[in-house]
Amino acid sequence: MSRRRGFSGFTLMLGLAAAASAGATCENNTLTITPATLPNSAVDSNYSQALSADGSTDGIWRIASGNMPPGWSLAGDTGRITGRASVAGDYQFSIGVSRLFAGSGEQTYSVTINPKLSVDFTLAIARQDEAYSETVQPTGGVPPYSFEFVGLPAGLVGNADTGEISGTPVEPEDGRTVEVTVSDSGTPAQTASDTAVLLVKPRAVSITTDAALPPGRVNVGYSIEIEVVDGEPPYTFAITDGVLPLGLSLDLDTGVISGIPNEDDLFTFTVTVTDDDNRASSDSEEFTITVAP
Repeated sequence: MSRRRGFSGFTLMLGLAAAASAGATCENNTLTITPATLPNSAVDSNYSQALSADGSTDGIWRIASGNMPPGWSLAGDTGRITGRASVAGDYQFSIGVSRLFAGSGEQTYSVTINPKLSVDFTLAIARQDEAYSETVQPTGGVPPYSFEFVGLPAGLVGNADTGEISGTPVEPEDGRTVEVTVSDSGTPAQTASDTAVLLVKPRAVSITTDAALPPGRVNVGYSIEIEVVDGEPPYTFAITDGVLPLGLSLDLDTGVISGIPNEDDLFTFTVTVTDDDNRASSDSEEFTITVAP
């Protein structure tokens, strides 16, 4: 009678023990998570970063400790971090991965979420042949900033370092669109753009009559018009300092000084003219009239 040969119970137990030992050793392997560092981001910026452990995304991924920036999430099956951070600040957290029969690992990360860069661009009204200055004021991001301007009229320039628009416009503009692009110094760098409408008014009203008015004589009719140029008619005139000779008056609509002086003397007074522009311009001039006996 033949006998069948096989594994003895002792041999089988040795085999199972060896397999279990090998499995335990494999489970205790340390997986290396890469990358070792994460790029920073900014509030409201799209973020996507893949992680891998020993070159593979397989496994169960988790937040082992700490907190990721609010708005970020970790995919438990792929190890990819995605989202849009909602709160600026510095964050530290650890991510872990476990893989059946392969081992586990953890990696600690520190990231900075910078404030969102924004710019609200407005421009004050300018006037032809008058000095102008306006400075763009960004918010958020990481200073220092750099500025780029498109569409400025002749006579105005933009400072790339300070954001100041300055100069003297040489022509009127009914409404010119100017664009500014601001870049910050953060990592990653942010940019923000906005447009504004620049209105350049014509030259301000100006008095052209000589300061020394023609002399007058007591009891003799007198008339002189204060002449002006530029600005937006109709004009309004006023005596804003001093007094006219007794018997003379200023027409507030036409700028004509007229009447019959009745005293002799040297009279000094100031006439101010204001135009009808929306953001009115004005000019003043000191005049003298000598009234002889």
